[in-house]
Amino acid sequence: MKIAEMTKGELAERLILSVLNTSDVKDRILNFPSIDKGSFSLVVQLFLGEKNYENRYTSCINVTNDILNGWNNSIHLNKDELFSMAIENSRKQFPVLVEPINEFIDAEHQNGSLFEADGVNIPRCFVLSNELFYNGAAAMFYEPEILSKIAKKLNTSELYLLPSSTNHIFCVPHSNILSKEEVEEIFSSLDAVDAEMGLSEQAGLAEKLSEHIITYDASKNMLIEKSGVSYFPEINALSGKEQSAEMARNPVHR
Repeated sequence: MKIAEMTKGELAERLILSVLNTSDVKDRILNFPSIDKGSFSLVVQLFLGEKNYENRYTSCINVTNDILNGWNNSIHLNKDELFSMAIENSRKQFPVLVEPINEFIDAEHQNGSLFEADGVNIPRCFVLSNELFYNGAAAMFYEPEILSKIAKKLNTSELYLLPSSTNHIFCVPHSNILSKEEVEEIFSSLDAVDAEMGLSEQAGLAEKLSEHIITYDASKNMLIEKSGVSYFPEINALSGKEQSAEMARNPVHR
């Protein structure tokens, strides 16, 4: 099957959403159709080949501007439709999964010190991903209401998101017991313990997504980065210059 000859029907089950750290791909991001979300870039991946015995595709590439231009000429597929198809298919093929940290990590690899600060345990640390733990960090964008649901479930107005991998995000509710700085210390220790705990092997760790905590403000449905940049998780929400103008009119004070 040639990429240039694919129909919209074929693409509908082969396009998925992926999220990258923009600074990590700054030399090549202009080659891809992308959507900016703070320090992240949302791109679309295309599954290639045939499905395996588990009925899953195992090979993919990033959709480039040249590929999209070819589809635009042949089947009139534009950027908006490209992302809409990727979002819809991601929801179907990669259902969102939220589970406690102790279920995410094999029992023999558990190490309480990772999730303790000054002897304070964090029993309500959850992992946000999808059922295959592939491109799981993109779930907060292709299923954006999940953040609000997690916050409501944990009875908190703020979530600390630790984007340790493109495949998963750790979620910790705001509490009076643990400060944001202490949570950030825990996040900074993740790199050192990944190998010890087997996270790389278990989650198919591709690359670290961010060096800093992101705060999710449930009352505003807003993601707020350490730099102060803030944005909505919904992909169809304000972005770029429109968002900057909106935030200038309604700044978030922290």
